[in-house]
Amino acid sequence: MDQITIWKPGQPVPRLTTKSSREEWAATAKELFENKKFSQAVYAFERAGLSRQRDVAQAYHLRDVARQRAA
Repeated sequence: MDQITIWKPGQPVPRLTTKSSREEWAATAKELFENKKFSQAVYAFERAGLSRQRDVAQAYHLRDVARQRAA
């Protein structure tokens, strides 16, 4: 079955994660924005290198915060 691998100290361990590309971050950011997850979209747009879209998402986030506090 070999479902569990035991690694000993000093033994090379395989990478378990991969770095996301800017394109992947951009796609994630767009999806988050469309689902009104504005604060998460800010972070994803930043990782994608899309500063204008990041600023728009930040503005939407701040608008939501203001609306919540006014209610």
